[in-house]
This record gives sequence, structure tokens and C-alpha cells, in this order.
Amino acid sequence: MSGVQPADTSTTSRDRAVDGLRGWAALMVVCYHFFWELLGARFPAIRSPLLAWFLNGDFAVSIFFVLSGMALTSGYFATGDRRVLVALAVKRYARLTIPIFFACLITFVLYQAGLTFGGPAGALTLRPEWIGSWLSQPVTPARLLQYSLADVYLIRNHTTALNPFLWTMQIELWASFLIFSSLLSTSTASRAFSAALLIFGLFFIGITIHQIMNFLAGALFSFAYSKSAIRSHSVNMRIQFGAMATALIVPIIQSWAMMSHAAPPIVIYSAVAFTYAVLISKPLRAFLELPVSQYLGRISLNLYLIQFPVMISATAASLLWLSRHGKLEMATALLTSSVSIVVCMLLARLMAPLDRLTQRICARIHAIFAEHFSR
Repeated sequence: MSGVQPADTSTTSRDRAVDGLRGWAALMVVCYHFFWELLGARFPAIRSPLLAWFLNGDFAVSIFFVLSGMALTSGYFATGDRRVLVALAVKRYARLTIPIFFACLITFVLYQAGLTFGGPAGALTLRPEWIGSWLSQPVTPARLLQYSLADVYLIRNHTTALNPFLWTMQIELWASFLIFSSLLSTSTASRAFSAALLIFGLFFIGITIHQIMNFLAGALFSFAYSKSAIRSHSVNMRIQFGAMATALIVPIIQSWAMMSHAAPPIVIYSAVAFTYAVLISKPLRAFLELPVSQYLGRISLNLYLIQFPVMISATAASLLWLSRHGKLEMATALLTSSVSIVVCMLLARLMAPLDRLTQRICARIHAIFAEHFSR
């Protein structure tokens, strides 16, 4: 291994690569839902090994969790300042809940306007247990508040959810607090709290240990970056070759896992290897820093949030229209889903003011907390 340290594996470059990877993971999830899940039962050719490597939603979500672990801990490991963790912990609930509420509000408005078509679309796409079961209970103002403020983090039931794709937010919240409490633990009581939080997440919320390991792997990556343990990887040709090989082999594993319904740990832990390989590979990092990757990174959360309202309304209505006019074929269905994804991307970009509002509210919450506890 070369002892030469490169001039830069800078935090800025790393953050750009993380943002780019987050953006592509979000697009993978959306494509998985609109193609594999929505159309795959009616048109089985879509669920082919050639497409399975990219249309693997569980794999993409696992990448999300690894990147979340990095984002939540990078500032702390870089500075050693515990206040960084405290600030993130104070803002975490609001940071997730504000955009969740507005996404669910869109669903509420569509439902009240009679513009949700999940039931008929479920029968048409041969997915009555999936899109056909969504919003099967009345969407009332009380349910809007209950789900977006609490149930989204506590109950995983796609028939009662106002946005079934938000099951990941349950893990985002509880796993992040587990990381915060673990890193802030300085006494027996605080360690006991961390253990209680872990038990609560595993046995009462339904989070799996594998999903928590995704977050911990991300935290470990941040720690390694902070200790410069990864910097030499960008100039070590054997490691670079291994990273590229891993980035090529993992999609093959993912395609096999999708087609054979392999055990979830295979998907989850291969996502850790893939994330690490991509982030240390110079060519792949360069790709992730391209403008298109950075654009996807900026809209990633909003893209994830808006896909459900679009699918349950415009996409479902379009498929029903095609069916009524005898034009529902694989080509027209694929075109409908493709256009729907483009619409999601445009709407996600238009949701930028929501991001700024969330940031201002979170900053205010942190300011109030800091002022109160500095007295």
C-alpha cells in the first residue's frame, strides 16, 4: 500500500458523492415502484433479470440507510463536538415530519376531491393486494394528523397508511435516535437507555437488526473518513480495481436476489459493500459529482415523497383510461409510468420552498432549545 496521502479526499467532494448516490437511489426506488411493482404482474416481461439489478427497491432503500448513517455522524466524527449530535437529535423529528405532513396533505386533498383510483387500478394491474388496498379507509383530517404526526413512525400497515412508501421513515427516526443515544452515552443510565431504545425498535416497532446495521455501517464509514483511514484508497490501484469489481458484481447479485426472492440480509449487506465501493472509486465518484447526479440528490427526498400521490391519482387514472379505450399494452403502460416519473421529478423540484421552510423551522427549534439549555 502506498504511504502517499492524496492531497484531497475532501469532505466537500465526499458530500457531493453522497448526495449523488442518494439521488440515484431515490430514482431506483421510484422506478421500482412504477415499473416492477405497478406493471410487473400485468406484464411479466418487465420483471426480467436484465432490469432487476436497477429495479430493486429494497437494495436502494438499504443504500439510503447507509447514507443516512453517514450524514448523521460525519459532522460529529469530523469535529468531535457532541453539540453536533444534540443539534441533529433536537431537529430530527421536525426534519422528517414537516415534509411527511405536506406529502400526506397532498394525498388528503386528492382523496377529498375524488381523484384517487387505487381500487380499480389494483384490479387492472393484477395488484389488488398492493395499490388496490391503499386508502381503503376514509382519509379524514383527524387521520391526516394522526398518521403524519405519529402513526408513520409507529405502525407499518399499508392499508391504513396515507403513504405506504413512507415505511422507511419509521426506521429513519428510530435508528437515528439509537445512533445519537449510543454516541452520547457517558453513563450506565444512558447506556441502559440506548439498550431500551434498541429493544423497543426491534420488538415493538418491527425494525430489523439488519436495517440498523445499515445505519451503523454508515457511521463506521464516517468514522473511517474522519481518521483518514480511507484516503489512501484513492491512490491504491488494487483497492480501486476491487472497488470497481465490487460495484459491477453487486448488481449481478441483486438481480439474482430479486428473481429468486433471496433472504433480505443478502440485499441489505450487499448494499453496504456497494456503497463503500462507489464512494471510494474515483471514476464512480466522478459520475456522482456530475450535474445530473447532483440534481437528483437535491430532489431525492421530495422525489421519494411525491411518488405516491402521483401514482394513486394521475398514473392510475391514465392506466384506467387506456384500458377503457382498448389501448392498454405493455408499451403504453411503460410510457405512462415513464411520464409519471418525469412528473414526479418536476414536482419534486417545485417542492424546493418546502425544503427551505423545513430548514427555517428546524433552525428555530434548535435556537429555542439552545437558548433554554444555555441558561
